[in-house]
Amino acid sequence: MEKARRGELVPAAPVGYLKTEDQRLEKNPDRRVQQVIHLVFRKFSELGTVRQTLLGFLEHGLQVPAHTPRGDFLWRRPAYRAMHRMLTNPVYGGTYAYGKTEQLLRYENGAARHCSRRKPRHQWLALIPNAHEGYVPWEEFERIQRTIKENVPGLPGAIKNGPACSLVCCVAGAVVVS
Repeated sequence: MEKARRGELVPAAPVGYLKTEDQRLEKNPDRRVQQVIHLVFRKFSELGTVRQTLLGFLEHGLQVPAHTPRGDFLWRRPAYRAMHRMLTNPVYGGTYAYGKTEQLLRYENGAARHCSRRKPRHQWLALIPNAHEGYVPWEEFERIQRTIKENVPGLPGAIKNGPACSLVCCVAGAVVVS
């Protein structure tokens, strides 16, 4: 725990980084890897959502670097989850973070089920800005987090009642009154 608090415990390097022998993170020296990760952050800044960033990559047939469960490196078609993980991982903002998730045990239909949940930032064990070279400055990373949080659907809420609910709509030639 103390090594984590000091920023000296690096279990694994995320895509785009390599873990050194002295437990530090360095950018992957492969320029193609660096360029694609920079492009992910540039496209997000331009388009404003994880989904639109993903769709831009898919539309142009771009691949992103990835690790297999065994730790092997490969290029693959981007997926929403991987793109979201990259845009929300503090490592890419040059920050060491540890203790971001917690493991929970739930029971569903009498069966035990393990799951993990992201903790609020104030409960993380360590958060050390400028611990290594980031793909974006910390301030830019924080702006991205605010934008992603504001993009969460349903925050203001769907219309539940009121004058908008009594609109008349035409659906396939039939009149529907709600």
